[in-house]
Amino acid sequence: MAPPHAVTLSTPAPMTEEAEQPSRNLSFSRGLVRWLDEYYLDGLVGLVIPGAGDVVTGVGSMTLLFTALREGVPTVILMRMVLNIVVDVMVGVIPFLGDIFDFVWRSNRRNLELIERYRGGKEEPTGADYVVAFFGLGLAALAIAIPFWWMYTTYSTLTSWFG
Repeated sequence: MAPPHAVTLSTPAPMTEEAEQPSRNLSFSRGLVRWLDEYYLDGLVGLVIPGAGDVVTGVGSMTLLFTALREGVPTVILMRMVLNIVVDVMVGVIPFLGDIFDFVWRSNRRNLELIERYRGGKEEPTGADYVVAFFGLGLAALAIAIPFWWMYTTYSTLTSWFG
C-alpha cells in the first residue's frame, strides 16, 4: 500500500511553492548560453564540422524560446528573440563567414538577456521593442519568400530554354 502522500498515476503531483510561481530558476539556460556563446561551442563546432554548429545553436535557441514561453515573456519580445535567431541562421548559412559571425553575434546571450528582463511581467515592452519585432517579421517573411522566388525564376528560365 502506498503512503498517503505518494504520487500515483491516478493522482496529480502535489503543487509546490516553486511550481506556483511563474518565474523559475534559469540556471540551465545560463549554463547552456555559457557553453554556446561564451565558450564559443557553436562557432568552434561549425568550423570543424560545417553545419553542425548551426544545429547545436538551433537546439539551444529552441530551448530558450520554450523557456521564454514558460516564463511568460510578452509576445513582442518573443518576436525579437526570433529575429536574433533569424539573423544568426541567415548569416550562419554562409560557409566559414557564418561560423566566424557566431563568435560575435551571440544570439543566445541576447535572448537570455531578454528573458531575464521581461519574464513574469517584470518590465513592459517599449516602442523600440515593437519596431525591432516588426522589422524581424519582415526579415523572416523575406527569408521565407526568397527561396520561393528563386525556385520560380529558375523554373521560368529553364522552361523558356527547354520549352
